[in-house]
Amino acid sequence: MPPVVHRHIQFLLYSINVFVCCVFLSVTCLILHKLLSRPVVPAVTSKLEYFAANRESFSAIFIGSSRICHGISPAIFDKAMRADGYEVRSFNFGVDGMLPPESFALLDEVLQKPSTKLKWIFMELTPINPNIHYHHQGTVRALWWHDWTNTQFAMREAASNIRANSLFPQLEQMTEHLSLFSLNYLHLGRGLDPMPMESTGDFPAVENAGFIALAGTQFKSARQREKYPHEIEELKSFSGDSYRNDTTSIEAFDRTIETIKKHRLTLIFVIAPTAYRAIDFLPDQSIPHVTFAFNDPQKFPELYQIDWRFDTDHLNEAGATAFTKALASRFRAYLSQDQ
Repeated sequence: MPPVVHRHIQFLLYSINVFVCCVFLSVTCLILHKLLSRPVVPAVTSKLEYFAANRESFSAIFIGSSRICHGISPAIFDKAMRADGYEVRSFNFGVDGMLPPESFALLDEVLQKPSTKLKWIFMELTPINPNIHYHHQGTVRALWWHDWTNTQFAMREAASNIRANSLFPQLEQMTEHLSLFSLNYLHLGRGLDPMPMESTGDFPAVENAGFIALAGTQFKSARQREKYPHEIEELKSFSGDSYRNDTTSIEAFDRTIETIKKHRLTLIFVIAPTAYRAIDFLPDQSIPHVTFAFNDPQKFPELYQIDWRFDTDHLNEAGATAFTKALASRFRAYLSQDQ
């Protein structure tokens, strides 16, 4: 056999061996990923485990970021619903910094072990954020939600933000998400922790059905207090014709709607009373599905008064009480219409 042909055959055999090895390794890691438990994720695991142990007690859950965690009190919500003859027991799954697609992963975890009593899922409506929060970088919090579907959503959102003057930051984001996906699947499943834990202390105890109140206000300086009314006026002047065409976020929420339908549950989107343009990714501010929107300071001026704000983006305890009661009132009206 000529030496050249022999080298080609040898190279082909080496390539086949490498390919078979990669396939075997990938399949093994995927199996282990499914079989082993998820890593312990600060602030997330404690709520998932508490809910799993008491899943037949809750008929409604709230999923979202710190605006949900610190903004909706299940005790107040349930009491308001009972006062009108609706027996509801709710749980707050809000977690600081939890934005899509991480919130999609949390929802998937909840739905893996279905509850016969769960009927309603309230989910914060906010666009996909491809940024890894600096507090989460290098931690298991950034890793755990990177399955293939959510990784694709994060990478597509990053790609959609590419501009001529911002090519490399977006490419770096996409590479980071792909790397996190690889780590999540190619280490030995979820049972091992390939990243250090967050150095933010122990998990908060799951008290008050997941609700954590914020006391007082962070508008401590005169400058902060002066700036806030201008931000609210800017929000009032926002018109739906200045939206950004975020097809990835819309597709992701459409997928969430279909997932909830398959489980025969009712999904209700919630937009918290934030001073930011929370739904500027929707054309003409058209809202899909059933949505309870409170991000309008003209309709809900009391939720934007400075004495009820912890900061620009969050309500304090008094504001959370008012927001929760307004949410319960809107939910009662929805149930009455539905009946």
